[in-house]
Amino acid sequence: MADFIAGRIPGTGTHVGMSRRLFSACRWLDELQVKVALEEEPRRDPQPDRPDVSWEDEALEAETRAARMSYHERLRHRDLSGTVREGFKQAERLPWRALLGDREPAVNWRRGGLLEGATAETYIAVEASDPVLHSVRD
Repeated sequence: MADFIAGRIPGTGTHVGMSRRLFSACRWLDELQVKVALEEEPRRDPQPDRPDVSWEDEALEAETRAARMSYHERLRHRDLSGTVREGFKQAERLPWRALLGDREPAVNWRRGGLLEGATAETYIAVEASDPVLHSVRD
């Protein structure tokens, strides 16, 4: 059985979550994206935030577009499906504490009044006291 980590979206009556496997896969993908972005950073020249360069709107837009295209091109050549598979495999052997950067997840067993739903990898809940639900029922 999959275990989940979930949290409340501030300012809403909604809670979302994901399985350990999905969380691990997302974490691996995020690490890959950060790595590609860091590799891309030295390649961008000139930098739009340089104070010694006067940027016209079109030039700035072209530079930004070129940087995005270069990033996505480099990301496209990475093995994304292999990264996802590796994330799923790692989840089988790593506890939540390791996946969360050596932090222990907080557990709240007293949470009540939620209308919940889940799939094998995702979780969503809406607080039964949410005003939006009252307007639907009335």
